[in-house]
Parts: sequence; structure tokens; C-alpha cells
Amino acid sequence: MTEEKRKWERRTIPIRLAERIMKNAGAEQASYSGAFALSEILENIGEEIVEHAISITNSEPHRYLGAKRVQGRHIKLAYKLWRKQI
Repeated sequence: MTEEKRKWERRTIPIRLAERIMKNAGAEQASYSGAFALSEILENIGEEIVEHAISITNSEPHRYLGAKRVQGRHIKLAYKLWRKQI
């Protein structure tokens, strides 16, 4: 097994999912390197959005009640704000 494939096994977003996303978007074929690159990018973007969602969660008025859960609305708001940045 190559080093790249070993490195892939520790990835959060599986290569098959990245390939499926590429094909759903219209790619006739998806190479391993293309799917690997897409998975890295999606993972980085996802981490950025979640970090922002955590800050949104921590800044809400009910935070004093001990709420620590990042909810769907936090993720959606963080995504909207992230999209405005790009």
C-alpha cells in the first residue's frame, strides 16, 4: 500500500464520497488524485465552518445555561457568513 493510500485511510471524508460528489456534479470519471484533493478541500472548509459555528454557539444569550451543542442553525448561519467572505 502506498504512502498516499495510507494517508487517505485517516481522512475524515472518504474517497468514495468525494468521487460520488464529483460524479453527481457531472464528471464522467473521477481520478484518485482528484477525489483526494476534493476531500482535503471539503475537510478544510468544513473545519472552518464548524469553528465559526462554535463561536456563534458560544456567543448566544442562553450560553450561561450551559448549552454547548452546535446545532444545524449554527452551521447554516456560519456557512452563510463564510460564503459572504469568499
